[in-house]
Amino acid sequence: MKKLGFIVCGITLGLVGCRTALLRNPGPIAVVCASEMKMKQAVRSGLTKRGWVVNSEMTGRTDASLLIRDHEAKISVMYTASEFSIQYVDSKNLHYGKDSKGREVIHENYNEWINNLVKDIGLFAGTTG
Repeated sequence: MKKLGFIVCGITLGLVGCRTALLRNPGPIAVVCASEMKMKQAVRSGLTKRGWVVNSEMTGRTDASLLIRDHEAKISVMYTASEFSIQYVDSKNLHYGKDSKGREVIHENYNEWINNLVKDIGLFAGTTG
């Protein structure tokens, strides 16, 4: 019985030790880009500046992934000439899940990566707000 107590305690400490935060899907973010083609270039530039790999591109959408050590994140960036948004797709080793209230949570570093990406895309595209 004592062994079970140590196991439960270890699992609890492991879960508490994970630095998770509510998952952030930013957007739409207004920009003053000249065209959808320029926006596509701004998205690509922002992604590559931060080490994201573009996996696929189609009209108004770019899918990308980021691999840092044993952590992987996959996102979709949706855009027009006047705005963009970022949507979480999948991850590995980032503690993605739902909290007790059913809200999506993920390792807090993911949100930092996304915040940096929003800034960079905005700089390349020109933000309005």
